[in-house]
Amino acid sequence: MSQTDAFERLSVDQLSSEKVIELHDYWRAARGDRQFPRRADIDPADIVRLLPNLMLTEIEREPLRVWYRVVGTGVVARTGLDFTRRYLDDTPFADDNSAWRRLYEEMLETGEPIFGRDFVIMPDGAPLHSEFCMLPLARDGSTIDLCLAMEDYAAGDSFGTPRRIYPKLF
Repeated sequence: MSQTDAFERLSVDQLSSEKVIELHDYWRAARGDRQFPRRADIDPADIVRLLPNLMLTEIEREPLRVWYRVVGTGVVARTGLDFTRRYLDDTPFADDNSAWRRLYEEMLETGEPIFGRDFVIMPDGAPLHSEFCMLPLARDGSTIDLCLAMEDYAAGDSFGTPRRIYPKLF
Protein backbone atom coordinates (compact mmCIF):
# COMPACT_ATOMS: atom_id res chain seq x y z
CA MET A 1 0.00 0.00 0.00
CA SER A 2 1.33 3.43 -0.85
CA GLN A 3 0.03 6.97 -0.73
CA THR A 4 0.03 9.21 -3.82
CA ASP A 5 -1.62 12.62 -3.66
CA ALA A 6 -3.54 11.25 -0.67
CA PHE A 7 -5.04 8.40 -2.68
CA GLU A 8 -4.35 5.15 -0.92
CA ARG A 9 -2.78 3.00 -3.62
CA LEU A 10 -3.59 -0.70 -3.61
CA SER A 11 -2.40 -3.80 -5.40
CA VAL A 12 -4.96 -6.16 -6.95
CA ASP A 13 -4.53 -8.47 -3.95
CA GLN A 14 -5.49 -5.68 -1.54
CA LEU A 15 -8.81 -4.85 -3.21
CA SER A 16 -11.99 -5.49 -1.24
CA SER A 17 -14.40 -4.38 -3.98
CA GLU A 18 -15.93 -7.33 -5.79
CA LYS A 19 -16.97 -4.96 -8.59
CA VAL A 20 -13.45 -3.62 -9.14
CA ILE A 21 -12.05 -7.16 -9.09
CA GLU A 22 -14.74 -8.31 -11.55
CA LEU A 23 -13.97 -5.43 -13.93
CA HIS A 24 -10.23 -6.11 -13.77
CA ASP A 25 -10.82 -9.82 -14.51
CA TYR A 26 -13.04 -8.86 -17.46
CA TRP A 27 -10.37 -6.41 -18.72
CA ARG A 28 -7.69 -9.11 -18.54
CA ALA A 29 -9.86 -11.57 -20.47
CA ALA A 30 -10.72 -8.91 -23.09
CA ARG A 31 -7.02 -8.14 -23.53
CA GLY A 32 -6.21 -11.65 -24.67
CA ASP A 33 -2.61 -11.78 -25.89
CA ARG A 34 -2.43 -8.05 -26.69
CA GLN A 35 -0.79 -5.49 -24.44
CA PHE A 36 -4.14 -3.70 -23.95
CA PRO A 37 -7.73 -4.48 -24.85
CA ARG A 38 -9.31 -2.42 -27.61
CA ARG A 39 -12.50 -0.45 -26.96
CA ALA A 40 -14.21 -2.85 -29.37
CA ASP A 41 -13.31 -5.73 -27.02
CA ILE A 42 -15.42 -4.25 -24.22
CA ASP A 43 -19.10 -5.19 -24.54
CA PRO A 44 -21.37 -3.35 -22.08
CA ALA A 45 -23.82 -6.27 -22.27
CA ASP A 46 -21.17 -8.43 -20.56
CA ILE A 47 -20.83 -6.10 -17.57
CA VAL A 48 -24.32 -4.69 -17.08
CA ARG A 49 -24.19 -4.76 -13.27
CA LEU A 50 -21.00 -2.66 -13.35
CA LEU A 51 -22.21 0.05 -15.75
CA PRO A 52 -23.52 2.52 -13.11
CA ASN A 53 -20.03 2.71 -11.59
CA LEU A 54 -18.05 3.00 -14.85
CA MET A 55 -16.42 5.89 -16.62
CA LEU A 56 -14.90 5.80 -20.08
CA THR A 57 -12.36 8.51 -20.79
CA GLU A 58 -10.53 9.51 -23.95
CA ILE A 59 -6.93 10.55 -23.52
CA GLU A 60 -5.33 13.28 -25.59
CA ARG A 61 -1.54 13.24 -25.24
CA GLU A 62 -0.13 16.53 -26.54
CA PRO A 63 -0.92 18.22 -24.24
CA LEU A 64 -2.36 15.65 -21.88
CA ARG A 65 -6.12 16.10 -21.47
CA VAL A 66 -8.70 13.62 -20.25
CA TRP A 67 -12.22 13.78 -21.70
CA TYR A 68 -15.07 11.95 -19.98
CA ARG A 69 -16.95 10.21 -22.77
CA VAL A 70 -19.25 8.31 -20.39
CA VAL A 71 -19.93 8.72 -16.67
CA GLY A 72 -22.16 6.07 -15.11
CA THR A 73 -25.40 6.93 -13.35
CA GLY A 74 -24.07 5.64 -10.02
CA VAL A 75 -21.07 7.97 -10.23
CA VAL A 76 -23.37 10.88 -11.07
CA ALA A 77 -25.71 10.03 -8.18
CA ARG A 78 -22.91 9.78 -5.61
CA THR A 79 -20.88 12.80 -6.73
CA GLY A 80 -23.89 14.98 -7.54
CA LEU A 81 -22.41 15.95 -10.91
CA ASP A 82 -22.69 14.61 -14.44
CA PHE A 83 -19.35 15.39 -16.03
CA THR A 84 -20.03 13.37 -19.18
CA ARG A 85 -18.56 15.10 -22.26
CA ARG A 86 -16.34 17.35 -20.16
CA TYR A 87 -12.59 17.54 -19.77
CA LEU A 88 -11.08 16.68 -16.42
CA ASP A 89 -9.64 20.19 -16.12
CA ASP A 90 -13.09 21.69 -16.83
CA THR A 91 -14.92 19.93 -13.98
CA PRO A 92 -15.90 21.65 -10.72
CA PHE A 93 -13.43 19.39 -8.94
CA ALA A 94 -10.71 21.73 -10.25
CA ASP A 95 -8.48 21.65 -7.18
CA ASP A 96 -8.42 17.86 -7.37
CA ASN A 97 -7.55 17.54 -11.05
CA SER A 98 -3.78 17.49 -10.64
CA ALA A 99 -4.01 14.40 -8.43
CA TRP A 100 -6.16 12.54 -10.96
CA ARG A 101 -4.00 13.84 -13.80
CA ARG A 102 -0.91 12.32 -12.16
CA LEU A 103 -2.67 8.95 -12.01
CA TYR A 104 -3.44 9.19 -15.74
CA GLU A 105 0.19 10.16 -16.44
CA GLU A 106 1.38 7.15 -14.47
CA MET A 107 -0.98 4.82 -16.33
CA LEU A 108 0.31 6.17 -19.66
CA GLU A 109 3.97 5.85 -18.58
CA THR A 110 3.74 2.35 -17.09
CA GLY A 111 0.94 0.85 -19.16
CA GLU A 112 -0.32 -0.76 -15.97
CA PRO A 113 -3.76 -0.63 -14.37
CA ILE A 114 -4.07 1.57 -11.29
CA PHE A 115 -5.98 0.60 -8.16
CA GLY A 116 -6.68 2.56 -5.02
CA ARG A 117 -8.97 3.94 -2.36
CA ASP A 118 -10.25 7.43 -2.00
CA PHE A 119 -12.00 9.29 0.80
CA VAL A 120 -13.42 12.77 0.37
CA ILE A 121 -16.05 14.90 2.08
CA MET A 122 -18.73 16.04 -0.35
CA PRO A 123 -20.27 19.54 -0.38
CA ASP A 124 -23.24 18.36 1.70
CA GLY A 125 -20.85 17.09 4.38
CA ALA A 126 -21.33 13.42 3.52
CA PRO A 127 -18.23 11.23 3.53
CA LEU A 128 -17.55 9.48 0.22
CA HIS A 129 -15.38 6.36 0.39
CA SER A 130 -14.52 4.39 -2.72
CA GLU A 131 -12.20 1.86 -4.23
CA PHE A 132 -11.28 2.59 -7.81
CA CYS A 133 -9.46 1.24 -10.81
CA MET A 134 -8.14 2.78 -14.01
CA LEU A 135 -7.68 0.26 -16.83
CA PRO A 136 -5.89 1.28 -20.04
CA LEU A 137 -7.49 0.65 -23.43
CA ALA A 138 -6.02 1.10 -26.89
CA ARG A 139 -7.96 1.37 -30.13
CA ASP A 140 -5.01 -0.23 -31.93
CA GLY A 141 -4.20 -2.68 -29.11
CA SER A 142 -0.86 -1.05 -28.28
CA THR A 143 -1.12 2.76 -27.78
CA ILE A 144 -3.21 3.81 -24.78
CA ASP A 145 -5.83 6.33 -25.84
CA LEU A 146 -8.77 5.39 -23.60
CA CYS A 147 -9.31 4.44 -19.98
CA LEU A 148 -12.03 2.27 -18.49
CA ALA A 149 -12.39 3.39 -14.89
CA MET A 150 -14.61 2.41 -11.98
CA GLU A 151 -15.44 3.84 -8.59
CA ASP A 152 -17.16 1.46 -6.14
CA TYR A 153 -18.66 3.47 -3.31
CA ALA A 154 -19.85 0.40 -1.39
CA ALA A 155 -16.29 -0.83 -0.87
CA GLY A 156 -13.98 0.10 1.93
CA ASP A 157 -16.50 1.42 4.46
CA SER A 158 -14.63 3.92 6.63
CA PHE A 159 -10.89 4.32 6.35
CA GLY A 160 -8.35 7.00 6.95
CA THR A 161 -8.65 10.74 6.92
CA PRO A 162 -10.38 12.52 4.04
CA ARG A 163 -7.86 13.76 1.50
CA ARG A 164 -10.13 16.58 0.42
CA ILE A 165 -13.23 18.46 1.50
CA TYR A 166 -15.08 19.62 -1.59
CA PRO A 167 -16.60 23.09 -1.59
CA LYS A 168 -20.16 23.61 -2.74
CA LEU A 169 -20.29 22.90 -6.47
CA PHE A 170 -23.31 25.02 -7.34
